[in-house]
Amino acid sequence: MDRSEEFSDGDIEAHAQYDWSTTSPSDAVVDTVASVVSGGPTSFGPLYDRIDPDALDSLVQSTGTGRTADGIRVSFSLADRLVTVHSNGEVVVRTPTRKGAEKRREERSEE
Repeated sequence: MDRSEEFSDGDIEAHAQYDWSTTSPSDAVVDTVASVVSGGPTSFGPLYDRIDPDALDSLVQSTGTGRTADGIRVSFSLADRLVTVHSNGEVVVRTPTRKGAEKRREERSEE
C-alpha cells in the first residue's frame, strides 16, 4: 500500500528545499520536522527509530556517478506527520487527514 496517497490531502506544514551536496537528507528531515513540532528534534526521538538514515541518504543523494537520483521519493511517518523526501532536494511535512487516520483504524480492526 502506498501510504503517501493516504496522507496526500493533508495540510502541508513545512516545505523546504535543500542542496544535498551540503546537507544530508537525514539531517534535512530532522531540521524540517523540528521546525513544526513543539519541543524541537528531541520531542520525536531518533530518526533511526523510523527509517535508516544512511539508507535514506543513499537513496536520494547522487548515484556516485555524479548524477542525481532523479525521480526518487521516500515517504514515512515521523512525529505523527507524513514526511516525503525527494531526490531534487525537497522535504515536505504534512499533517495526516482525519480520513487517513480512520482508514488506518479500519485496517487494524480487520487484522
